[in-house]
Amino acid sequence: MFFSGSVKYAVDSKGRVNIPARFRNQIQLGDDSEGLMFYVTSGGKTPCLFVYPPRVFEKMAEKMEDEIGPILDPNENMPTYTELMASAEACRCDNQGRLIVPKKHLEWAQISGEVVIIGLGKRIQLWNPRLFEQYIRKSSIPA
Repeated sequence: MFFSGSVKYAVDSKGRVNIPARFRNQIQLGDDSEGLMFYVTSGGKTPCLFVYPPRVFEKMAEKMEDEIGPILDPNENMPTYTELMASAEACRCDNQGRLIVPKKHLEWAQISGEVVIIGLGKRIQLWNPRLFEQYIRKSSIPA
């Protein structure tokens, strides 16, 4: 599974975001009665949301947990792991392929009305279009 490309979609009043079919098709659906699921997290210091397929998120979380050390004597990575797990929420797509994103996540990323959906390897990012443009301009190296 590998996500790439970008698309701009509307966000409806219920916080539903249409995940592009080319992204949905890369993920095994499992039990169709329960629908397609993703983990949604805040972007930490980046003003976006990260959207992970379950297997990718669970593997990443396991690796981070192993790297923080013993629970009674964790290393300096414990705050990052804690922040990730505290913001993570399992979210399902409805039968029309719209991801139901929690309101708190949309507010944190300042997403309303429109969203830019970016394929970023094993994960997807959701951005406020204005913030995404600012991020790209700020990050670009002058020619």
